[in-house]
Amino acid sequence: SATITDTIIVDTDPPLMLLNSPTGSDVFLNSKITVIFSEAVDPTTINAASLTLEVISPLTPVSASVSYNPTTFTATLSPDSNLTVGLNYRVTVGSAIKDIAGNAIATVDWDFTTGSSTDITPPTLTSVSIDSDATFTGLQTVTLTIDATDSESGLEAMKISNDIAFTGAEYEQFNATPSWTLEAGDGPKTVYVMVRDGAGLESTSESDVIDLDLTPPDLSIEVNTGDAKTADANVSVALTASDGGSGLDEMWINSSDAQSTWEAYAATRAWDLVGGDGENTVFLRVRDAVGNESLTATDTIVLDTTGPTVVGASRSPAPDVTDASINTAVTVTFTEPIDPGTADSASFSLKGPSPATTLIPGTISYDAVSYTLTYDPDENLLEDETYTVEI
Repeated sequence: SATITDTIIVDTDPPLMLLNSPTGSDVFLNSKITVIFSEAVDPTTINAASLTLEVISPLTPVSASVSYNPTTFTATLSPDSNLTVGLNYRVTVGSAIKDIAGNAIATVDWDFTTGSSTDITPPTLTSVSIDSDATFTGLQTVTLTIDATDSESGLEAMKISNDIAFTGAEYEQFNATPSWTLEAGDGPKTVYVMVRDGAGLESTSESDVIDLDLTPPDLSIEVNTGDAKTADANVSVALTASDGGSGLDEMWINSSDAQSTWEAYAATRAWDLVGGDGENTVFLRVRDAVGNESLTATDTIVLDTTGPTVVGASRSPAPDVTDASINTAVTVTFTEPIDPGTADSASFSLKGPSPATTLIPGTISYDAVSYTLTYDPDENLLEDETYTVEI
């Protein structure tokens, strides 16, 4: 049969207690007890028997409810009523608590002493900023900066959400600079935050907005306004680019697809063709302000720095011929296409009789298929006279 496989994770390490509160003295009478574990624990093992609070002397259990947040690995013990002034209390985390693999935590306990006051002042949440108040981001995962204070029982937990109702959000250990994942899709994203102190009092919510830009710019280029050929190696590259998000920021240009040095974006760029005569391709790429890169755009132009030459045997009448017809037309064929606009009486002429100083009126025509230029005199030439063709 075909080989069948299965995988299992071996976990022999027990969970650890990473954070516990409250501790010390002058603990507020309305404090809640929190324990944060190093890994997920079995929720069925978190209960009033495995996480307990007692008055030390005389040893008296404190009635309380126990809850567990599987997202943050946090257990919370909430006394049914305020604690008593000036008593020593002991919290015990029992070995009945186990991780998902069944490894039991080592029993641990700690003591604290209550003061005489109750924390009735909620924490102050001054502001929340996303990526240091950036306007745009190219990453769905951002960093929040939470400015919050609590001068009494202290900041204990925070709650973060992508919607104002905090739907599905759970309190987790307070962190002034947590990472957060924005909702998918380009556009403005709002993040909402609340904080809670050691007495369970909540702040009002604060929020910040950032524009998520995950879409690269669009780009096309044109060399010398789309000309097929050029005689000058220095060309002009025109960019047609757009970006609906953070805006066009930088570009690179090269004679190959290899990335070159990024430079400030510009709608036009002078460029020197380096491939010599023949086809030369220009490669260009742009990126926006948050680093999204376009596809590489290309355009090709033929560099031709060598002028056309005359096919020697094509000249008619042939050079130095002595029996040319008096009604002959002068023809010459070139090795490559020429620009018909450059063929006029100043560049292609028939002069004579000897000495060749008088321009013979005529009509110039060009055959683009055979690359042949024709000079047809308006009148017959004189017999036994010498004429000169100048190209």
